[in-house]
Amino acid sequence: MLADLIKDIREDLILKAMEQFQLTRNDAEEFVDNYPNEADWPQVADVAEALGVDIMDVQDIDVEGIQSIWDMGGSKGKSYTEIKTSMGKAFIYYSLGSYYLLLIFNNGNPANYPITRSDMDELYSPGSLGNTYNEKFRDNDKYSDIPGAWGCIGPDPDKPKRLATPEDKAKLPKDLQDYI
Repeated sequence: MLADLIKDIREDLILKAMEQFQLTRNDAEEFVDNYPNEADWPQVADVAEALGVDIMDVQDIDVEGIQSIWDMGGSKGKSYTEIKTSMGKAFIYYSLGSYYLLLIFNNGNPANYPITRSDMDELYSPGSLGNTYNEKFRDNDKYSDIPGAWGCIGPDPDKPKRLATPEDKAKLPKDLQDYI
């Protein structure tokens, strides 16, 4: 009897997911298996919208990543938050399972750095972006070779770090692409 009740509840959820998100039966079954609590569905849908992906492409890590951006003051529906700085425009964003720091310096040059969750927290602390950037990222050759890092000429113009390509720019959240 309990097994039948659980089966009926699961079937109801599958039908709701099919209708709410226009999913095939197989996709709805997978979705319900991944998110059996219907109360989680709106957040998953919001994350899919923020990342510009299909709801079936959202992973748990994406929900956590985007939620951390929103907790920092990012707007719901966006995958980034802006930090006020005298250096120019600074954005922390989440994409493809990772966090990034995008700086668009006052002189117009952009730089993109993959960062950790702890880097993100440190950068977001009031008044620390400039200090953290200068201590950890500026002129640090380590960041020129990390996948996702680009845009900084570096101290030696004869040996520039990797500059942004059109493919790099295309990986940015859509509304951040306009700044580059």
